[in-house]
Amino acid sequence: MKIPPPFSRKFLEEILNNLAGSVNHGECASIINLAKRDQLYRINQILKNPAVFRKYLKRPDTQILALDIFSDLIEDRFDLKRFIEVYHSQMNLLRIYPSKTALIPLSGTNQRKMGIHTRSNKKSVIFVLDSDKLIEERHNLMPYFDSLYHKDNLCFVFLFKKNISLVRYAKTLSQFSVYLQNVFPFPYLEEKDSKIFLRQMEYRFDVKLSRDLTTKIIKNCGGMMWLMKQAVREYALTKKPETIFSSQAMLVRLRTIWEEFDEEEKTVMKKILKKDRQFTSEEQSIIDYFIKIRLIDEPILLNLRSPILAGYITGETVSKNSLRINEKDQIILDNVLVDSAFSRVEKRFLRCLLANRGKIVSREDCAKALWGTNFEKSYTDWALDQAVRRLRQKFIRLGLKADFLKTVKNRGYTTTFPT
Repeated sequence: MKIPPPFSRKFLEEILNNLAGSVNHGECASIINLAKRDQLYRINQILKNPAVFRKYLKRPDTQILALDIFSDLIEDRFDLKRFIEVYHSQMNLLRIYPSKTALIPLSGTNQRKMGIHTRSNKKSVIFVLDSDKLIEERHNLMPYFDSLYHKDNLCFVFLFKKNISLVRYAKTLSQFSVYLQNVFPFPYLEEKDSKIFLRQMEYRFDVKLSRDLTTKIIKNCGGMMWLMKQAVREYALTKKPETIFSSQAMLVRLRTIWEEFDEEEKTVMKKILKKDRQFTSEEQSIIDYFIKIRLIDEPILLNLRSPILAGYITGETVSKNSLRINEKDQIILDNVLVDSAFSRVEKRFLRCLLANRGKIVSREDCAKALWGTNFEKSYTDWALDQAVRRLRQKFIRLGLKADFLKTVKNRGYTTTFPT
């Protein structure tokens, strides 16, 4: 049985046409509203359609690289420079693939299938994953991408979740020529593409959706693939259509999506739900962005396309951010089970912190929680610092403040989690 595609050809062609247009003019591009969890998978789907790609790209022998600069391999601009030099010198076309390694060569056989042949003086396009970190953590790398573009004739496609047209981001990014040259939104799906996506989910989870249930999922999820996928998964597991939008897993996803928006965007969404139509000029530009990504359906009525997201925002924006462990030893945030957001090691660490709420937990005790009684084999100051950093990043994604976990210099860590 042939696996159905996740998108319509029209949807793919629109994205590829935009990207190829930038590359053909020797310019860079930024794709916005594409979450890190989707970037490898979605871009791989696009690049696995070579016939469509060749239709728009003037040079089909273009070398295509995928670069996750925020992997453990890249610590500073010197690592980045060495990384790009090594792979830019290779003459094989590279494809994106979900692996721990950042780049994986496409075999000669597959190159021939795609009708692409290696030759000298190739043009290179580098997809930069998780580009939000450039404006959050790695400011020092910003000018280096600019320099590579001007000196080495490289084209970059930056993948952002954030709306980089917001004033505070645009002010920083506009100092460089590469980030705002061409900005394209990755929109939520329209009804036709939602049906195509659900057909693939039926195949993936080996389940059949009725016409009424398909319509219900499309209507409630507002074209958000992550929500639609969870709805189908829940139905495949329970066969209970009445629970697919209220499961703990769905609530975690709704919370995550809500917290991925910036405060300015949250303010606009709250105004929309309250029927407040007094918008500032910046808020109006945010509304224009919401229309482009298909978060809202009409510029006049201004309704959120996803009723379940609207309901979540209405009911949860006043939460106390309480974090606790329930009687089943599960991690609960504002009455929502968030156990799945943390790895097994992180859960042990977090339980240790919650058990000592308000107290200072020594670095040695933290190491024991992470790596067990024989922690000396795995422990280094750097490894512990990285574990704390990753935990704080997950707090932020869940809507918590990073400073809930505070560093006490030369002693350890303390927590300020509300109960």
